[in-house]
Amino acid sequence: MNPLFQDRREAGRLLAASLTDYAHRDGCMVMGLDAGAVPVALEVAHALNLPLERFPAQADIVKKRYVLLVAEGIVRARGANDAIGTLKNQGARRVIVATPVVSRASLADLWPVASDICFLMSPQTFENLPECYERLPEFPSKEADELVDVYRNRQYLEPSLPLRDLFQISRAQDGASGTPQRGNSRTSPARNHAHPAHRKPDRL
Repeated sequence: MNPLFQDRREAGRLLAASLTDYAHRDGCMVMGLDAGAVPVALEVAHALNLPLERFPAQADIVKKRYVLLVAEGIVRARGANDAIGTLKNQGARRVIVATPVVSRASLADLWPVASDICFLMSPQTFENLPECYERLPEFPSKEADELVDVYRNRQYLEPSLPLRDLFQISRAQDGASGTPQRGNSRTSPARNHAHPAHRKPDRL
């Protein structure tokens, strides 16, 4: 299978475009499912102007909120299912799973438990997440936590700070070589035909 996305940042920007009904909504938050999902979730949070957290989060942060649970891709649903259960037990009002790519088997497992699922692509054959990305370097847990903290400070202290500057805290996003970030997303025609698939978003 040819790569579907250049990197996590491009995947996050494309995913955010399908979640605009949640933009600027009180009571909504974006949550990265794991460390690798945080760069994707940050792009979503930035585009929608929503708070960003990383799973797991304290119950008082989650209670009575709409949670956009963002993954970098879902091959198997167990981790997402467990997170949904935890968030519901913590009092989340709705848990909306958002992912650039998801296996068809995982979709079948997630529909009964998620409030909504938004995804860009569900390939017929999908068993290995790295094959969906041109670049998918490891994103360490420490870097993910730092990125969430930097995003919080940016929202509160420096709202005009360019998003690309946030990623200067880590070279892991593009590997140890420190490949310069692109200023704009560039999607090849072969990847640009995806249409988001999801239920009608819940009214807030």
